[in-house]
Amino acid sequence: MSFADQFAWRNIEDVRAGVDERVAKKRTLTEVFDHFWLATKNDALYASSDAIAFAADPKATSSHLGTELDLIAENKQNRHV
Repeated sequence: MSFADQFAWRNIEDVRAGVDERVAKKRTLTEVFDHFWLATKNDALYASSDAIAFAADPKATSSHLGTELDLIAENKQNRHV
């Protein structure tokens, strides 16, 4: 489960970039980078249940939430697995 899976997309903006690489005949690597911020810093951050996870901070100077890097390695055993 990743960072994004914890929260509803109700007030989140995301810039995402990724690459798939074939490193061998049966092996691939996927790298995905996400950069998250609040669409409106005066609004809350919502949980996946749509309840408020973190209330808006009136003193907030940034809407930045964080970044995430996902690394996925895949190995195909054979065409049946």
